[in-house]
Amino acid sequence: FKDYKIKRSPHESIMFDKLNKLRPSGDFSVKCIWGAPILFDTKILNKIGFFNESFFLYFEDNELCVRIYKNNFYIIETPVSKCFHDVESKSNLNYRMIYLNSFHFILSQLIYFKINKKNSFYLKLRFFEYFVNFIKYLLKLNFKKSFINISRMIGIIYFIFKKVK
Repeated sequence: FKDYKIKRSPHESIMFDKLNKLRPSGDFSVKCIWGAPILFDTKILNKIGFFNESFFLYFEDNELCVRIYKNNFYIIETPVSKCFHDVESKSNLNYRMIYLNSFHFILSQLIYFKINKKNSFYLKLRFFEYFVNFIKYLLKLNFKKSFINISRMIGIIYFIFKKVK
């Protein structure tokens, strides 16, 4: 979460860079896996629970992986497996889709932070960054980016005032 101004030690950054350059071979255990191509043992899901319904579109896989890890189960990644996710081109997205993506991305981040008892102060503080960007892109007549920023601001306001689970 570099975007949230979480400070890391210089040693951790060096190790992160080294690990990022490694290309593992064979199956290996990971703390979290993102995306749709996930297979689960239903016995484990029956024990720890299925996807959290508080999330929509984003971070539901992260939250489930945290619960798997906390319950002393393993997540095994198989890098040779392939899954193709056919998505609509970003250039074809309409404003309704842009709103839904931007709104739910920031809202899901806040819910994830709340559930995992992480400080969401910097994420909420980004409201002001989004406001400045909204004005900046509006003045540049870049309505798409301006719309993305106002959608994110609405997500933060919704989280704060609706007392999301």
